[in-house]
Amino acid sequence: YDPGMTVGLRCAVLDEEYRPAANASVRFDIRSRSGSGGRPQALPSAEVSPGVFTADFTPESGGAWDLSCKAASADGRAIGESTSVIVVDPLGSERKDPRVHNELLRRLADRSGGKVLSPDQDWLSTLSRGRETGYEVVGRQVERLWDNALLMVVATLLLSGEWLLRRRWGGL
Repeated sequence: YDPGMTVGLRCAVLDEEYRPAANASVRFDIRSRSGSGGRPQALPSAEVSPGVFTADFTPESGGAWDLSCKAASADGRAIGESTSVIVVDPLGSERKDPRVHNELLRRLADRSGGKVLSPDQDWLSTLSRGRETGYEVVGRQVERLWDNALLMVVATLLLSGEWLLRRRWGGL
């Protein structure tokens, strides 16, 4: 997220049968990891449908923000809590100005011994030019992974052991 961008928060509260919890209330708290004091700030929330609550948060500065959503029943008993982290990162220069900077690319290519290629250039043939065209085979080695008796024994023991444990403990 970018500073000044509104972040929509959503929290669904469900009961033991995974249905929307009746008469639940939710409290959204947000705290900046880089802020002074580290005190959480309560956000106003609204129930948009049964068991679904939303809130909006507009960070003014970059950094990481800890978000918590605490749900309680009508009698004040805690139902559950969920936490998350929101990262607010201002746009970097490469995202603010995505144009091609040919002069910078030329300087970089000169310093590193590279080449600047344009999109309309036949760059595949340009890249392959100057490379060796043939390779000499100096040896051949064949590794037979599955023709290994030790591998067969280990795999059989693992599968048999897993089967025996399932039989013993009732199909866990």
